[in-house]
Order: sequence, then C-alpha cells, then structure tokens
Amino acid sequence: MGVEDLTAHMAALWRARGVGLVLGHGDRVVRCNDEFGVQCGRTAQEAARLTWQELTPPDRHDRDVVMFQQFLTVDSATMLTELALPDGGRRPVLVAAAQVDPGGPRWIAVVLDLSKDEQLRRMAE
Repeated sequence: MGVEDLTAHMAALWRARGVGLVLGHGDRVVRCNDEFGVQCGRTAQEAARLTWQELTPPDRHDRDVVMFQQFLTVDSATMLTELALPDGGRRPVLVAAAQVDPGGPRWIAVVLDLSKDEQLRRMAE
C-alpha cells in the first residue's frame, strides 16, 4: 500500500460517523473530526481549542491527568473516561491513543461513544 492509498483510507476514517478522531499536542486538542465534535456536544472547531481537562468532568480530572501522564511515557494506551457536555451531561467514551513521535508531545486518539452501547443494552432488556 502506497502513501496515496494510506491517505485515502485515513481521509475516509476522518469522515466516518461513529468514530471520533483527535490530533493532540501535549494536553491540547489541535484538530479533531466532526464526529468528535458531536461526541463533545460542540463543533469540531470549538473542541479543537480545548484541553483534555476542559473536555472531561471536574471530578475525573485527577484520575485522567494521571492516566494522561502515564500515556506520555509509553507508546500507546486505552482508557475509559467521560466527556463533559456543555449542558452539564456526561458521555462515556473509550479512548485509544498513540504517540506520533515516541517520547514526543504529539499524539492521535480514536474515541468511541459508549453511550450508544448503553442505549442498545437497555433496549435489548
């Protein structure tokens, strides 16, 4: 697979519904796709101006900061957390993140909305 094929595949994933993609530097979101904006209850442009602390509920900050710092010491990590919505609500998410440069501040994350799973489980019961 050439670079052009990889670029086309990544562009399709960037546009996909149900998959939030986030590009970050340190604790800041630098860019994200529209789906991540939807997951956050914001536009992608609004979400891309925030830090992870601003995107998560205050009562999770200590735990999430420790997890984020640990992530920066390894190549990749997966964690369950919640996004803080502008209306005061919360959205459970699964985050799988990887460093772009080993030991560096740039990273990419895939974010999956778990609230839909909860709705499906309730419907099935």
